[in-house]
Amino acid sequence: MVSSGFDTDAKRQWGVWDLRNLEAPLSMGPLGESTGVSMITYDAEHKILYAVGKGDQEIEFYSYDSSKPQLFNLSSRWTMSDNTKAFSFLGKQNCDISKQEVGRAVRLTQAKKIENIGFRIPSRTGAFKEDLYPPFPANEPSNTVEKWAANEDAPVKTMQLQPSMGGAKKAKGSGLSKLKGGAATTTAPTEEAKATDSADLAKLQAEITQLKAQLAAGSASAGSTSSFAEDMSTTPELGYWNIRGFGASIRHLFSHLGVNYTYTGYNAGPEPDFNRDEWMNVKFTLGFEYPNLPYLKDGETKLTETYAILKYVAIKYNPALAGTGAAEIARIDMLAPHCKDLTMASRGPAYGSGDVEEIISGTKDGLAKFAEAIGNGWVAGANLTWLDFFFAENLIFLDKVSDGLILAQNPVLREYLDRFLALPGVQNSIDDINA
Repeated sequence: MVSSGFDTDAKRQWGVWDLRNLEAPLSMGPLGESTGVSMITYDAEHKILYAVGKGDQEIEFYSYDSSKPQLFNLSSRWTMSDNTKAFSFLGKQNCDISKQEVGRAVRLTQAKKIENIGFRIPSRTGAFKEDLYPPFPANEPSNTVEKWAANEDAPVKTMQLQPSMGGAKKAKGSGLSKLKGGAATTTAPTEEAKATDSADLAKLQAEITQLKAQLAAGSASAGSTSSFAEDMSTTPELGYWNIRGFGASIRHLFSHLGVNYTYTGYNAGPEPDFNRDEWMNVKFTLGFEYPNLPYLKDGETKLTETYAILKYVAIKYNPALAGTGAAEIARIDMLAPHCKDLTMASRGPAYGSGDVEEIISGTKDGLAKFAEAIGNGWVAGANLTWLDFFFAENLIFLDKVSDGLILAQNPVLREYLDRFLALPGVQNSIDDINA
């Protein structure tokens, strides 16, 4: 039996148990970090563990390998555009074999939409591959209550997905499966073949994820007119002062997207002068068109200004975070200056007088306006965008300097920030910055 839960540090984990002895698990391991309970499904035929939790924006794939002490090992992730409220797999008889589906699920989104998700193994020829569709338990009981009570076991009845008659039309119903009574009578694939299929599945899923990101990055969905694939082999370098400041929101976004990057921090001298020579000595030697902090170097790309960097990272690694349509993209652009004004109203007094009352009074109206717009969603609407990372970092700052008072007066924003902190990778970024 496979279960999901939390360890003593409130981190999600999976466990494998022998039902004959529940005193201790056979093996345990980590699941993706989030605060929601992880909903897991084990595909016994392909030896894949699927994991997605309430509030998650990712589905994780774990491959099973009985030869390793940790039986399940993370193989790949698939990123979605918004949070998951509920998730469930359908029976395998619902798979569309004409599209090489090996699994099908339904997902309830944060925007209260129901999505059908197909998990596929693409085929160059599109031909049916029987070894990808081994027999699985049928929707028919294999025993009776009386026989079971009398300790009489019966082999599990199985069914197996087969091409439709003639391969052109679907039969009535799903048209995708053929029930075979009794125990499986087809030749089952060997364990070696199953392991190979499992590894191939994980590899293809990873390739599909990367290709989707590259394809979307070259589309116009985020307002870009380029048609070429982004270079995903580069390691971005982020430069900023050795403080949180405007660099923190970018670091949160990198961490959420699972992007490996390097950080170059610059030190300021002691007060009252806060000498900036460490940065000024190199400022005009790094090849930036408009030298400033923060800056981003990514291959041949060199950018400055916080918003430009956030938008670039979103478009490159998950274009949905830059807006999913003309209206949402325009709304992000409309709200961005107001987010920055609110941040300056927060940081100005903090770096000057340090007067908390001035910070509270100076941000009160702006926060109320954003709270009214956000409701149960995100800054720009129902979907998470790059602007949330900038706005939420300012809320973290305000919550700290006001000792919790500001968000206590704004329960909508308190709930919003809790949702943001539960996003994959965000808390890791905060812990790394605070270290």
